[in-house]
Amino acid sequence: STLGSDASARSVGPRPIRSAARQHRLAGSMTSVQSLFNMPAHEVTDQHVRDLVDQALPESLTLEFKREYSKSLVESVAAMANTHGGVMLVGVADAAQAIEGSRIVGVDESVIVQLINACHSTLEPPWEPEVIPVRLDGGLYVLVVRVDAGRAPRPIMVNRRAPLRPRGHHGHAGRDPLGGR
Repeated sequence: STLGSDASARSVGPRPIRSAARQHRLAGSMTSVQSLFNMPAHEVTDQHVRDLVDQALPESLTLEFKREYSKSLVESVAAMANTHGGVMLVGVADAAQAIEGSRIVGVDESVIVQLINACHSTLEPPWEPEVIPVRLDGGLYVLVVRVDAGRAPRPIMVNRRAPLRPRGHHGHAGRDPLGGR
């Protein structure tokens, strides 16, 4: 059986040859949060990031955008680690913060060290997510921050509270409701 409802989709015969650009767009649409989370770090490219951003997905339980480094980034790491895990793209604005239509703004390489140091000094116990720097044209980076909830020591606390991400938004729980160790 064939998919689609119009007659041209059901026609028999050779299919038209797609242009290389069209094939790339179709392949790019396959980049998902899950595929970005699971692919080997050395295979993550700026095109994968662009493909995911171009889908205009909203932030969710497992996807977050951060235009730049801020203290809330570390709390987001903890919240994802305490729930289902996920991917944060640092250097990518959410739709409301886009500059001249572009959501990919990039960050300086120094943000990598800043994020890792903040995770070690702020999270209880100290823990760091996987940070994959993806170089953009112009020398800036998008940081693909992969938070694997299965590998994180749970609960991860920030200021004696455990950030949670129950519906794509932050909340907190104390150690007792989580059955702390």
